[in-house]
Amino acid sequence: MVARRSAATALCIVTSLLVASVARADEKTASAAAAQQLFDEALKLMDAGSYAAACPKLARSQELAPSGGTLLNLGDCYEKNGQTASAWVSFRDAAARAATAGQKQAQAAALVRADALAPKLPHLTMTLAPGARVPGLEIKRDGQLVSNAELGIDVPIDAGLHKVEATAPGYVPWAKSVGVVQGTPTERVVIPALEARPVSVVAAPTVDPKVGDTQRTVGLLVAGGGLVAAGVGAVFGLKAFSTNDDALAHCRDAGDAKRCDPTGLSLTDEARTQAMLSTVLVTLGTAALAGGIVLYMIAPRAQATTGKLIVTPYATASSGGLGLHTAW
Repeated sequence: MVARRSAATALCIVTSLLVASVARADEKTASAAAAQQLFDEALKLMDAGSYAAACPKLARSQELAPSGGTLLNLGDCYEKNGQTASAWVSFRDAAARAATAGQKQAQAAALVRADALAPKLPHLTMTLAPGARVPGLEIKRDGQLVSNAELGIDVPIDAGLHKVEATAPGYVPWAKSVGVVQGTPTERVVIPALEARPVSVVAAPTVDPKVGDTQRTVGLLVAGGGLVAAGVGAVFGLKAFSTNDDALAHCRDAGDAKRCDPTGLSLTDEARTQAMLSTVLVTLGTAALAGGIVLYMIAPRAQATTGKLIVTPYATASSGGLGLHTAW
């Protein structure tokens, strides 16, 4: 039984490997077919003199199926399209690929093409101004990140318009378009110290004085109404005591309880009603008085100033700190 299970497991593993290999082979075949189609179309475009349309197809063909022959044709396409630096890079890559494959003649031919272009290469050199290096600084050339190792060196670049950008957290982004002309030895760009982005720390809200006046008026009215209600309730309380005393005059003791005549019973009911009204009015009046006082106390008042404090960090080659000012 154990042997059968082991055999079944081994069969499953082998089957999975075969399926994966077939899938990879199919994918590789499809990529190769697409690369060949792109290569053929690019050659037709080059024969027609449409180098701007042909070069991207050759570049994509090289991505799908890397080949020394494709690199040589790509370099030729770039050169005829005026992209001298891209052509130089392609010929250098073709030479390196040929050297790895031991094809000395192909390597020599590619180096001859590259060396012929070297004197014509335009260059772009990017450097940082004093104080420009800050935490999180990122530099891009034509949308591609530039490493620190590339700063300060002459980098071969195609003729045309190029965009240099610098960004860092807490700083205003900087950008510059640089026109590189064929035959110009080196175009230099100095990236300046970025301007610190102002940070608002405290902002005093603007309050309409009329809003506070209205609330204070309402508070006074509510408190006054509560005071009147509490006063009326106190009057009803005093009347309840007086009416109850009058009722007792019409009642007499009868054992453990008092026995009242009709007048006494009527006065007793009236005293209870007055006591209930007193309790309700005093309770509501007290609550209204307290609420009115609270409304009056918390009413907003006009601010003395309506500006905001701005904190601006700054940095120089020898010092740094924070600058404070008020914006109105």
